[in-house]
Amino acid sequence: MPASTPNRGYPYPLPADYTNFRADMPRAIRNLAQAWDDDLTAVDDLIYPRPTFRISSNQIQTVPVQLVPQFRVTFDSVDLNQSDAIDTSSLDFDRITEVTPSSAGFWYLTAAVVYGRPVGTPPVVDEISLSIMSGSTVIVRRNVHAMTTENEPRTLAVGTGIFLDGTTPISVEVFVNVIGTLRTYSVYDRSFTGFRMTGG
Repeated sequence: MPASTPNRGYPYPLPADYTNFRADMPRAIRNLAQAWDDDLTAVDDLIYPRPTFRISSNQIQTVPVQLVPQFRVTFDSVDLNQSDAIDTSSLDFDRITEVTPSSAGFWYLTAAVVYGRPVGTPPVVDEISLSIMSGSTVIVRRNVHAMTTENEPRTLAVGTGIFLDGTTPISVEVFVNVIGTLRTYSVYDRSFTGFRMTGG
């Protein structure tokens, strides 16, 4: 008579079953395979997809930086909203400026923007910074002082883990320190991603 493993209950033959096992090996293998299948299905049913969102845009966003050196990044696409990670009921899909996580927990957030030097202008930007905000509070910020050459776009990215309360909106902001007479500045492809690392 076969025995079974103590933790998961997988059946296996004992030495005394060798004669019968050899005679009915297909049944023993099927029983083991069925036990695995039943167990993995049960485990899979207990696992749910973690709340995850990704918003993005590949449209140029141009801002009058001489008047507004710090500006909120806009997005126009919800690429992913697994397990209703963010509330989309009030989003303006042409100009998403903030999202609100639908549940409290520890979240990992990343943001990225592609930036460059305006064509035909000398280096007139001393610093660019990218921040992830919770309400009006800076969660994380990354600065760069290396301005690109013409037509050489680069990506500035930042990421962090933080506990979010599930009610405060989060957003992405860019600061551009203009040292010349540049009136407007543009950012290009951009994305904002988050996933909740703690359980529900």
